[in-house]
Amino acid sequence: MPYVLKSYYIRIFLLIVLFWSGGGTSAYATIEIEIDPIAFALKGYSFHLIYSDDSNRFDVGVFALELPEDSRNEHYTVSFQGTGVKWDYFGDSVDGFFAGLEASTNEVLFEYDDLDDDLPKEDTTETLTTYGVRFGYRIGTDGLYLTPWLGINAAELADDVELGGQKYEQRSVIFFPTVHIGYRF
Repeated sequence: MPYVLKSYYIRIFLLIVLFWSGGGTSAYATIEIEIDPIAFALKGYSFHLIYSDDSNRFDVGVFALELPEDSRNEHYTVSFQGTGVKWDYFGDSVDGFFAGLEASTNEVLFEYDDLDDDLPKEDTTETLTTYGVRFGYRIGTDGLYLTPWLGINAAELADDVELGGQKYEQRSVIFFPTVHIGYRF
């Protein structure tokens, strides 16, 4: 099912970034594409389209994955799909350290199945909006590049999910480490 941006926070974020960037009038503007191989390894996908100028990057992406099993939340399988935006500031070069902002909206599927009880499998879906900061290091400027990064996000949560009489404890702060592989045209 296609997923569209529907969070007001993300729309406001996009407008601020476009206004701040001066409308993209840089003489050194390029287009980049990225994937996150970790998302593919976790039964998902991650595709990003990026506009990059002298020292800024503006990323719009779609992604999905299944979270690794969490010992605090036994018998739950949690997966999500979402869209997000990112802005990164590199300074004088798009190679090396960067810092930025990110926001996303996600449809999160919670599935509960305890094979040891006689209860039927249960599931529910919630919308989750996150926003926060990110830090990383980009290796390579032209052509193929690698970007390890860490996002630290606040999550706008509903109440904890309860299925099968068991509560899934949601976190209000999410740490998201990953690596993107990209190509700069």
